[in-house]
Amino acid sequence: MNYSSEVNAVVDWFGVTNFYTISDYIESQNVSKPSPMESLLACSMGTDCTDELVISASPALLVNGSEPPMLLMHGVNDTSVPPSQSQELADALSSNNSIFWHHEFADAEHGIGNPEWKTSEVVDLLSDFLEAVRDGTISSHEIQPEPSLATECLNDHSNLAMHIHPSLVIQIENTTYTIAADIGIDTDACPSAMHVAHTHSTSGKIHVETHEPANVTLGVFTEIWGIIFDETQFGPYQVNETHELVMMVDGVVSDDWGDHVFSDGESILIHYRERQ
Repeated sequence: MNYSSEVNAVVDWFGVTNFYTISDYIESQNVSKPSPMESLLACSMGTDCTDELVISASPALLVNGSEPPMLLMHGVNDTSVPPSQSQELADALSSNNSIFWHHEFADAEHGIGNPEWKTSEVVDLLSDFLEAVRDGTISSHEIQPEPSLATECLNDHSNLAMHIHPSLVIQIENTTYTIAADIGIDTDACPSAMHVAHTHSTSGKIHVETHEPANVTLGVFTEIWGIIFDETQFGPYQVNETHELVMMVDGVVSDDWGDHVFSDGESILIHYRERQ
């Protein structure tokens, strides 16, 4: 074959990077023996696992500055592999002047089956990284994307730069649903507070409030809501051979989907229906 086996980039999703520290973490969680790490190494930590073997399986301990660009992604709520594992690798890469991007995602847990790993934020970050590697424009040692508006919290309604009220209606087949009350209020991410987009009643009105001027999108609200939404699905309702997803803003079909920026007084309809 006329193809090189050279590795040009690495994408790491919530991976183990230091077998010493992950073993300490697993032990603290009272995981039954043998731990997954010991099963992989075929030895027992602290007894017959040699330092050479443990280090050979620990990327954070092998960094020497010759690494290709790396993208490290981890969920803040990962209890299987703690986010400190990615941070250890990021610290090692930084110390050796290696090129890497490191980003932790709020509310994300372990495993790509979780909805937090299917958001446009994740896809865009991955796409931007790979394009930068391909184009040869990647150069920063660490890039932290701006925190998502979905994770910003408001303690009250004072000192607002924006306070608007779009409305949202969901229609599944021939049944119309209004969105629930108290979405985005007193959540795990914003205890005793409000997200920048939230509801107070079942009227369908969304309260969009920010302390600084910002473009708050429908995708920000659905992320706060915990609903996967794009051109292919709304929650469990997926586009297929028989059904389609249509979005309308003030009666006009829109293909902005989650990128649609809220405006005051507008009416948004998301309709999952048989193909027409």
